[in-house]
Amino acid sequence: MKFVFIPELKGRWRWELRSGDEVLGSSAMSFGSRQMALVSIKEFRHKAPLAPIQNPVEAKVPEKST
Repeated sequence: MKFVFIPELKGRWRWELRSGDEVLGSSAMSFGSRQMALVSIKEFRHKAPLAPIQNPVEAKVPEKST
């Protein structure tokens, strides 16, 4: 997996998380600089391990212990 910077019009930037040619995730907004997009990637990487798995119908999806 890798994060890829995507240039947009007027010098704005987005990012995508890719596995091969498949897009697994992307920024919800564009950023005024590549540096700000990088900050967003770092925040995403830091916060993602803390995110619970949620089922829209139920309160929580049980996580299987290994």
